[in-house]
Amino acid sequence: MNFFSLFEIAPRFAIDERALEVKFRALQAQTHPDKFASASDAERRAAEQRSALVNDAYKSLKDPVSRSAYLIEKTCALNPFDERNTKMPVHFLHAQIELREEIAEASLARNAEALERIAASLANDSQIMRSKIGTIMDDEGDYRGAIDAVRQLRFLQKVASEVDVALEKLDG
Repeated sequence: MNFFSLFEIAPRFAIDERALEVKFRALQAQTHPDKFASASDAERRAAEQRSALVNDAYKSLKDPVSRSAYLIEKTCALNPFDERNTKMPVHFLHAQIELREEIAEASLARNAEALERIAASLANDSQIMRSKIGTIMDDEGDYRGAIDAVRQLRFLQKVASEVDVALEKLDG
């Protein structure tokens, strides 16, 4: 089953995340295995499978990287994270190398202010990249053309999570 159809939303990158959450809660209420505790084994297994499908679909659609990858896979039959495709724009790679150096320096210096500034910058860059992906996919319908931007967004999210870990270490 198509995840967008399951949640009764249009297959687009830009979605109403609140509507997704509301529909998720409703589907969970309908499919949760606890509702089928007194049912037959087959009915319980089917409920578990439906509940797992709802959970998987929700996780995929809630996260912008997963949602965009899902759209690309469904429309173009391409995996944007194929290991054989390692190309990234050179300017992006250089910027990421410099950013990682800044993170390492701030972490070593135990400079929470610098790490928070980097986190804010990454959040801003991620928002810009999400807007770019939305334009490429939703407005232009160019799912293949969105692959580089999706890969960059995933990279930004990964680095942002590393900054979060560095900040937690400073708090700990």
